[in-house]
Amino acid sequence: MRKKAVDEKEIIHILSAIARGNVGDEPVKVGERLKAVELLGKKYDMFGPCEPSVGDIRVVVDYVGKCEGSV
Repeated sequence: MRKKAVDEKEIIHILSAIARGNVGDEPVKVGERLKAVELLGKKYDMFGPCEPSVGDIRVVVDYVGKCEGSV
């Protein structure tokens, strides 16, 4: 009996499950999850060249539990 080759949709489904750690009963190793995320990112061209932001960047730091007078 010949086995059917997996198609692109099934590969994406499998890699997504590995990236989420949803494969079988055993936990997926972190290295395997990172590799799955890397492959998915390359597939969807998520790691393209970084372009610098134009304009100001605002950073807000919230010191939880501290009053304004002691910061």
